[in-house]
Amino acid sequence: MIDIDRNLKLQLQECSSNYLLGVLASDPIDFPNLGEDPNEAVTITKNGYKICFFVRPISSQPEPIIELDHYTRDTGFSTHYIGFEESFPRNLMPGNVTYTTDVENKLKKVRERLENKIIVFRPKISITNEGKIFKNLEIISLEDVEVDLNTEYVPVPVTSDMRKFEESLKESRLILFKDFHHSMFQPDYVICDDYIYAFKEGWKKDPGKKNGWLQSSPREVLKIKVDASKLRQRQVIASPDNLVFIDEGYLIELHERFSSEGQGIYSVSEEPLEEVAIPIVVLADQNHEFGEQAVKSILPQIPTDAQRLEQLFLLDLQNNALTKKLCYEREDLINFHISIKTNPITILSGMSGTGKSQLALQYAKTLGLSKQAGTLLVLPISPSFTEPEDLIGFHNSGTGLYVPSETGLVDFLIHAKNNKTQMHMVIFDEMNLSQVEYWFAPFISLLELDEDDSYRQLKLWSQDAVCHNSAKYPASIEIGDNVIFIGTANMDETTKDFSDRLLDRANIVTPRKMKFTSHKKSIAESFEQEFTNDNFMELYRNRNTYRSWNFNRNAWSAFNDSELEFFDRLHDTVQSFDKQKGVSFRALERIGLFLNNIPVDESGEPSIKREDAMDLQVKQRILTKIRGSAEHFGDLIGSLTTRDGLPQGSELYEHFTSDLAATISHFTLSIDEIKRKARELHINDYAS
Repeated sequence: MIDIDRNLKLQLQECSSNYLLGVLASDPIDFPNLGEDPNEAVTITKNGYKICFFVRPISSQPEPIIELDHYTRDTGFSTHYIGFEESFPRNLMPGNVTYTTDVENKLKKVRERLENKIIVFRPKISITNEGKIFKNLEIISLEDVEVDLNTEYVPVPVTSDMRKFEESLKESRLILFKDFHHSMFQPDYVICDDYIYAFKEGWKKDPGKKNGWLQSSPREVLKIKVDASKLRQRQVIASPDNLVFIDEGYLIELHERFSSEGQGIYSVSEEPLEEVAIPIVVLADQNHEFGEQAVKSILPQIPTDAQRLEQLFLLDLQNNALTKKLCYEREDLINFHISIKTNPITILSGMSGTGKSQLALQYAKTLGLSKQAGTLLVLPISPSFTEPEDLIGFHNSGTGLYVPSETGLVDFLIHAKNNKTQMHMVIFDEMNLSQVEYWFAPFISLLELDEDDSYRQLKLWSQDAVCHNSAKYPASIEIGDNVIFIGTANMDETTKDFSDRLLDRANIVTPRKMKFTSHKKSIAESFEQEFTNDNFMELYRNRNTYRSWNFNRNAWSAFNDSELEFFDRLHDTVQSFDKQKGVSFRALERIGLFLNNIPVDESGEPSIKREDAMDLQVKQRILTKIRGSAEHFGDLIGSLTTRDGLPQGSELYEHFTSDLAATISHFTLSIDEIKRKARELHINDYAS
């Protein structure tokens, strides 16, 4: 008995979708120990009931089968496939075999049918509960090919429409190879129309389609025109229009042609600019320190394929927003996107009626998420929410059942856990109608942990309790990085303030309201355009794709020494008024992640200038926590007696208009926010 783990068993069963080539085996040393005559490749089984035959594979095999052969190599298990009478399709069955009782005649006819033929077949691997392995086959066709039967063949997917195929390669879009599935090694060659394409690497398996592939290195792809007549002599067709097998000798010949005459798939106008070594002279100046990041930030980068795809996503987001008459500045949409991808929770804040909930929904739509697919949950928050049970449910000790809340959040998180390759999104709508910390407490604790931390478990009930429906509702649910949390919040007299504990973990994004005239113009222009792009949704919602947009997770590399000194001084200034406030390590790390993961455009320039991004983040992550009475923060915030004046007696204002601050950013938004707080403090003796 051979002990095979469950995952390998499942993978072996999936191999039956692939085509392989084989020939009738010839070396008795390798024959399976099954036949009555150990020296014959076509023989009677030892029990005398069936004719069996042995096939030696002569083409590349699926990875799981190679792993099985390696796993069982010391057990005497044969690498050959075993066929029986029923392995033949009806049209290939040797004549008068099924009903004859003449065994010798049967053997002769089966042998004649298989000898000197290339056998196109599908593998059929099965493993019994006792651990017995059966490596069988299903014959698809028999080919008379005048070649050495010792020739090895390579499977090559076939597709059509060269223009569409090359666009899919360039844009890392999903490509379906109908008869070439994930259990095979990535394809080294693909035939499209009159060309054969060579791939060094870069194929990624799409988790949503078992025959779906994505190319992440299209600039490495080469193509040459093939001689159709010569190719016909050196190939075996397994599936017309979908898959052929080409002998290795011919591919070696083609390899030399690829080296000498291979063409890329990009036109001259599409080729990237070559990287140029730019001499940089840094003048010695004791008053300014320029770190490596400061130098990097002024040089354009060459965008990767993931970054190009991210730009397409942002364009689709803007277009989808326009179709819903949501006219936001592009910078606000980019700010919202970066906040989501670099933070455990992002909160859209602002006055009522500005389309915050719709913006969150359009982000989900652009990602390809929906309620119907179970990947989107919109959860309106009620003012009556006062404890976590209102959100997730409770364990009834009397009945021994876990009772989930009507919000549906628990079932949604279980779906996300069971579908880790797909992104999911929860929208807490009007989340500050109730005191957030009361009902959101378990999540706040979890948000302290990294997204890939195995301890990020939402506890539903105690392991010591009896739970009769534990199969459906486990004691805890792992919350992975395929779940996005977004909140919307109005700031008026009906809502509650956020605690510093939540603000330290969340990014508060307040989109700016466009001028009404600009809004009208944008809507009028949107009516003239069609904004539908379903081609990329399957790729966007893939967890690996989305998380690849966080391309630099080294937060501290974002800052030079001058910037760190700026934040140290800001922290000391705030702490001199309140020891519980300041610039936390967590907040600064999140700012660093934001700065390091700004999308770049086709020219390699950041979509948001670094000084603008720094200004946004200081306003969103630090100034949001500075609120309180005039008695407490009067000298920190200052007072603004007129709308057009400057804050008087404001240490914050002095810090953000200092010479040190000027070397980092203009801080326009931050200074405006300080003015707003100072004006509010003057009028109400309290700044929010």
